[in-house]
Amino acid sequence: MADSSTGKKTLMDRFLSTIERGGNALPEPATLFAILAFLVIVISGITSLFDISVIHPGTGETVRPVNLFSVKGIHLILENLVVNFTSFAPLGTVLVSLLGYWCCRGKWFDKRRIEIIGIIRSKKAVNFCNYFCRNFVKYGK
Repeated sequence: MADSSTGKKTLMDRFLSTIERGGNALPEPATLFAILAFLVIVISGITSLFDISVIHPGTGETVRPVNLFSVKGIHLILENLVVNFTSFAPLGTVLVSLLGYWCCRGKWFDKRRIEIIGIIRSKKAVNFCNYFCRNFVKYGK
């Protein structure tokens, strides 16, 4: 701990302050997810241009990169989107947590935005969610 009488910070305080500044510089979680997803698409396009391949250690098969930055790759992403999201169990927890995070921050949780992104289709459910968030969630602003 830092000695408050002298004002000097210990090495641990400086280290934790640096980590906090780095964490505060990160964008919103959804934006970070979108950036990383786009980065994967671009890297797959670049690596598919070169003759890169690896040997799968379990099966011994040769694995080559798939160009996701092409029409065929975009079709592959869109066709397998639901299966990828539903087959990865921890993702459901993450998405629900993000929805709660946005709700508590007061972002993304008004009628028009919910209806536009299609999270909730029923008008009654949208009204209930708005009522709940407006009356029971403390925004801390």
